[in-house]
Amino acid sequence: MTNYQILITKDHPLYAKIVERGINYLNYGKFPSAPNVIELCLLDKVKKRQLWESLKDKCILADLSCHNGDALIEEFPQVQGALASAFPSPKQACEYWSKTAAATELLLQFFKKCDIVGVAVDSPGIGFIYPRIISMIINEAYFAREDQVATAQAIDQAMRYGVHYPAGPFALAQKIGSKSIVALLDELAASTGDLRYQVCQQLREESLC
Repeated sequence: MTNYQILITKDHPLYAKIVERGINYLNYGKFPSAPNVIELCLLDKVKKRQLWESLKDKCILADLSCHNGDALIEEFPQVQGALASAFPSPKQACEYWSKTAAATELLLQFFKKCDIVGVAVDSPGIGFIYPRIISMIINEAYFAREDQVATAQAIDQAMRYGVHYPAGPFALAQKIGSKSIVALLDELAASTGDLRYQVCQQLREESLC
């Protein structure tokens, strides 16, 4: 018997795979009965906090791809682990962090069911590592297109052949979803005050569609 349930929004990149494989899940809005909850909900900070307040008696392993994970984990001690699954990797890998060996085991069980390689990190930070860096690359690609440096197709081709990326930044943006990319960049800007995280207008407009 599975000792965890997945709580997920339908716009999460793993939703279709989880449903297809019959992994024990609930749609966002329902209350999990299992003691451990892998929370994969693409929510803003206010809704994320409200959700966690309702799960105070649960052990939560949360997708913090778009959030200041360090700050939220300090605020909510029931969050025992975190993962960056909202930013799918071309290598089928996912960063994760956990407080306990039990949390690590639950995450690795989940990754195995999804055919994902778990990559442990020391801290979730703000958006982990891969999501943070790839968001910046995607944002710069949008700026390049906005400045008429090249088309999206040409930029993707340049990155595939120039630096041997498995997919170009625009292709990756399609897989990840512009809303998550903008959410992470906005979180980085708010948390650091650094202007380098300013979102390209075309990318922001795309995220509102």
